[in-house]
Amino acid sequence: MIRCGWFAALAILGAASSAHAGEASLASATATAPAWQGFYAGVYASDDITVLHLDMQDAFSFDGIGGESGFGGALVGDDNHFAERWVDGAEIDAALATGSSRFDISDGPDDFNSSVSGEWGASLKGRIGYLVSPDTLFYAFGGGGGIETWLNRNLSVRAQYEYAMFGNLAASEGITVDSHVGTATLGAVLHFGK
Repeated sequence: MIRCGWFAALAILGAASSAHAGEASLASATATAPAWQGFYAGVYASDDITVLHLDMQDAFSFDGIGGESGFGGALVGDDNHFAERWVDGAEIDAALATGSSRFDISDGPDDFNSSVSGEWGASLKGRIGYLVSPDTLFYAFGGGGGIETWLNRNLSVRAQYEYAMFGNLAASEGITVDSHVGTATLGAVLHFGK
C-alpha cells in the first residue's frame, strides 16, 4: 500500500510538470525560471523493500525472502545546466535506516537464524537530466531515476526510485545470501544557485 503512494506521488508530479510546460518554448521561459545551476542541500524520506536469495551448501535454497524498512536522510549536490534542456550534476547522500529482514528455520536441534539489516548508508552518484519544462527535470543515475520540480525560486521537491544489488555475501560456512533492494524516495531540496 505504501508503495502505491510513492508511485501516485510521482504521477502527480509528472502531471503538474506537463501542465507547467504549456506552449511556451524553454528559451523564452528561462528568464523567469529557477536556475538548475549550483549548490543544493536537502532532506528525504524513503521506503525500501529487500529481497533475499538464501543458498545453503547447494542442499536447498529459498528465493523471495524479504522485508520492508523506512529511513530518512540528507543530501548535498551541485547541478550544471550545460545545454538548453540538459542538466548534469553530482550528489552525496547519507541515511539512517529503521528496519531489517529476518529468516528463521526451526528443525529440532538444528535451528538456523539469519537477519539482514542496515543501520545507515551513504552514496555518491552522478546524474543527468532532461528539462521537460523550465522548472521540471526528469533525471537518471546508476540504478535509478526520478523527477524534480520547483515549488518556488529556491525550493524543489523530488520523487525517485533506486535499485541496488549487493551480490553474494558469505553469511557463514556454506551459506550465501544474495540481496536486492528497491528504494522509493520523496524529498525537498533548497537551491543556492551560482
